[in-house]
Amino acid sequence: MGDRIPRLHWHRSSFSGGLNNECVEVAYHLRKVWVRDSNSPRRTILQFSRPAWTEFLAELPPSP
Repeated sequence: MGDRIPRLHWHRSSFSGGLNNECVEVAYHLRKVWVRDSNSPRRTILQFSRPAWTEFLAELPPSP
């Protein structure tokens, strides 16, 4: 990643599933989207451009 992570305001996913309450948190900052595991917020944080994130979301199946 190489970039310093700015102070972010994280939003927890409104949909959680699985036995261990798996969930992700997302933060938006400038032209980037940051994603982390809500159960391990200090571990790896993924970074996407906004167009890549929009494309990723478009490929997800609809919520049940």
